[in-house]
Amino acid sequence: MWRTKRVNGSALWQYDEAAPSTAYVQAGPVSNATTPTDLNMTVLLPNETFGWVSLDIVPHNKTIKPPTQAEVSRTIYLDGQQLVAGNGFRWSVSNFLYNPTTNLYNGSNAPTMPYLLGFYTEPASERKANYTAAKAYGGYDPGSNTWPAQIGEVLDLVIQNVAGPTSGLVESHPWHAHGQKYWDMGAGMGNFSYAALNASLAARTGIPFQRDTSIAYSGPGESYNNSMIGDKASGGWRLLRINVTDPCCSSPIFRLITDRTI
Repeated sequence: MWRTKRVNGSALWQYDEAAPSTAYVQAGPVSNATTPTDLNMTVLLPNETFGWVSLDIVPHNKTIKPPTQAEVSRTIYLDGQQLVAGNGFRWSVSNFLYNPTTNLYNGSNAPTMPYLLGFYTEPASERKANYTAAKAYGGYDPGSNTWPAQIGEVLDLVIQNVAGPTSGLVESHPWHAHGQKYWDMGAGMGNFSYAALNASLAARTGIPFQRDTSIAYSGPGESYNNSMIGDKASGGWRLLRINVTDPCCSSPIFRLITDRTI
């Protein structure tokens, strides 16, 4: 198991207000106050709930509606999964792993810099996305290492949370968008399908709204309760729908740090 037990505890942080603003080397205790004796007290958290209240939220402006399913140009499936990398685990996107130290994607040589930074230094021929190639590879362009989109497209991005290949465990994980916001359409357990999406929409008390960050929940295989599913099996999914209007990087960038750009 990735985490053998829940971490409980707290710490007391105090500043020496009399210290100068220059580099400070502590010569003794910052405070003479008695150290609390109950810092290691176990505080139980509420039981984990799939989706929490995210599917019950209602936007302030209810007149703004998301694009309909009939307007969707294409669907892109992205798997979020923890893979063994070195001495630990690293999050991957559809089996692609970015390592900023070695510049490796899934064991192969990668660009020497993140895609967006390359816009400022590399020739246009080296950064231009190939949409034909992307559509042949499920939305992924191997030449530019991106999932490109064209202005005017309406994309459904299916985020599928997948169990680790060595553990059968799944963890919740955030996905964040830079640029324009997307519509958070719904979430569910197991494998995604549009029937599952319609069931999610029918069951929720809230309505889809625009966001820039969403959580792909664990579902079956939650690591925090030792639930296990088959290796590479699906835990939970989330569907993000975006009407591409910004001529820039405008869709979810995995964990804010990877060079995988939609």
